[in-house]
Amino acid sequence: MQHWNATLAITRIRGVLVVTLPPDLAQHGLDALRQAVLERIAEERIRAVVLDFSAVDVISAEEFRRVRGFLQAIRLMGADVAIVSLSAGVVLYLTEIQADTAGLRFFFGLDEALQHFSQ
Repeated sequence: MQHWNATLAITRIRGVLVVTLPPDLAQHGLDALRQAVLERIAEERIRAVVLDFSAVDVISAEEFRRVRGFLQAIRLMGADVAIVSLSAGVVLYLTEIQADTAGLRFFFGLDEALQHFSQ
């Protein structure tokens, strides 16, 4: 089952919501994303949410802070969370600013994350 909202795609695969983020994580896009995902979690039996960053080449410290808050909201609703497919540039930037990544689960790609959550 897939749901499209402008530039974001949410796909359910074996009880896991895979959210493909748009290249631009502007505030309105992140707000729409948060609302759509939290509604799906409330309505369906969702085990985990995986944020796919494969299209994101640049992220600001503020955008990453908002993503962390969004992931915390997902965990409060009882679902596990993970981030996949961070570009080398994003990883380097998050390392340089010493972004708080404590408690977050990262995977190289979607297949690895889906395998982890299907166990």
